[in-house]
Amino acid sequence: TLVPRFIDRLPPDPVNQQPFRYRLEAQDRFLLYSLGLNFKDNQGSAGVSQKGHPIRNVDEDDWVWRSPAG
Repeated sequence: TLVPRFIDRLPPDPVNQQPFRYRLEAQDRFLLYSLGLNFKDNQGSAGVSQKGHPIRNVDEDDWVWRSPAG
């Protein structure tokens, strides 16, 4: 729905030049992710510490952006 109203075309995933992965998590929330440097699709998973804080392993994890809760 962004094209062409807001941008001319969607940018590609910088890792593999394919479209970013996208899925709805709830009616008002989505997950957008890139494969990350290992070129493996981890289904948008990224590490989380025991206290719930993100752990970034840029060599293994997908690069994940979650929409804020509505």
